[in-house]
Amino acid sequence: MDLVTQSFDDWQAEGVRLRDQVAQTEWEIGDWLNRGTSLWDAKAFDRAKEMFARDRRKPTIYRETCLAFPPERRDLTIGFDHYAELRKLPAPEAERILGHVRTGVQTIEMTKGEAKNVLNARQSDMGMDDPDPDDTAYRGIAQAWNRAPRHVREMFRIQIEETGLGVIDL
Repeated sequence: MDLVTQSFDDWQAEGVRLRDQVAQTEWEIGDWLNRGTSLWDAKAFDRAKEMFARDRRKPTIYRETCLAFPPERRDLTIGFDHYAELRKLPAPEAERILGHVRTGVQTIEMTKGEAKNVLNARQSDMGMDDPDPDDTAYRGIAQAWNRAPRHVREMFRIQIEETGLGVIDL
């Protein structure tokens, strides 16, 4: 489009369209990653990290966000970034904060702040102000287990049995 003849309204509409395309693409990438990891486990995820070498954290964020918010829980009028900030929260807390976002006055910084407050309060409620290393390890394993596809859990169960609760080779 010719910049000289483009009106401000047209320019703004173009920006909204581009923003919406980016948000939709982020959801598509996350869903694509989850399909790949459900079929090929770490092989797919490792390849995705190579493909996104400029920011290797992105695949993890996309994957976790899409796992936390399946399609039926997504409101495409809300930016992906808000969902990404809420991906580690319990569903009721995330939905409460998304309600604030829907009002149209909540910035991403406000969402980040609310998410951080919820996580800090949960850690404090669980006595995790001074985390026990055993509890931290247990929580990490439990979170990985809960996010893993069923066939990966089965592989892990077999490894645990075969090693007699010993070290699992990676």
